[in-house]
Amino acid sequence: MEIEDILNLDTYPIDESGTPGGQTLIDRCHHDLSQNLYCAIPDFVSPHALALMAEEATALKAEAFHNHSLRNCYLHQGEDPELPSGHARNLQDRSSVRMIAYDQLADASPLKTFYLSEIVQELVAGIVGEGPLFPNTDTYQPANYVC
Repeated sequence: MEIEDILNLDTYPIDESGTPGGQTLIDRCHHDLSQNLYCAIPDFVSPHALALMAEEATALKAEAFHNHSLRNCYLHQGEDPELPSGHARNLQDRSSVRMIAYDQLADASPLKTFYLSEIVQELVAGIVGEGPLFPNTDTYQPANYVC
């Protein structure tokens, strides 16, 4: 599967460098990120690609690593004694997830294709105002499913 089959490029023409639609999306997402600390791109991934990703995750779910732990919103499992007990870094919550790691995904995985796409990397770099971005070379973490 090619990245053009995964992304909704009719709505978001980010594959054509310098198109007004692509820059408009980058500007909107950059603004949303600075104002809300997140941005959303509805229907960015095609329904067909999402269905394939869901099938892939479902097929691998039994092999997923189960992580059950106490951690804070920053994913730290310990408290910081130099901060007050009510500080966000010291508020621990139970987390129970199953993770399907990058190395468990087929080379033709639509999630791998999405993650490794230069188009997507350039979009993210534009949104966050950094770049160029480089793929994570960790065996397990570049992209994964969390169930």
